[in-house]
Amino acid sequence: MKKMGAVDGDELDPEEAEALDAYSRAVVQAVERVGPAVVSVRTVGRGRPSAREVLSGASGFVLTPDGYVLTNQHVVHGVDRLEVGLPDGRFRHGGWARTHIPTWLCCSCP
Repeated sequence: MKKMGAVDGDELDPEEAEALDAYSRAVVQAVERVGPAVVSVRTVGRGRPSAREVLSGASGFVLTPDGYVLTNQHVVHGVDRLEVGLPDGRFRHGGWARTHIPTWLCCSCP
C-alpha cells in the first residue's frame, strides 16, 4: 500500500512513512491509556437573573481514584448544577471542590 502525502498527494518516501506510522502508533497508545479517564462535563446555569437555563458542555479527566475530576475553572463558574459523564455512559451529579483562578483549573468532587 502506498502512503500518500497529506498536502499534494505525492507518495511519501519510506522514512517519512515509517515516522508517520510511529507517530500514529504513539497517539493510539496514548488514547488507549488515558481514554478511560476522560469524562464529559455538563453544566446547567443561568446567564443572568430571570434568563432561561443555559446548558453547556466541556471535558475533563478523572484525577484521583475516588472520583475527583479536573476541568477548566470557567466550565463551572456560576453554574447551578453539573454532571460528569463517565466513559461507560453513566452520568454522576457533582459539585466543585476547589478552583484555582491563576491556572483556570477546577477540581470537581464526586
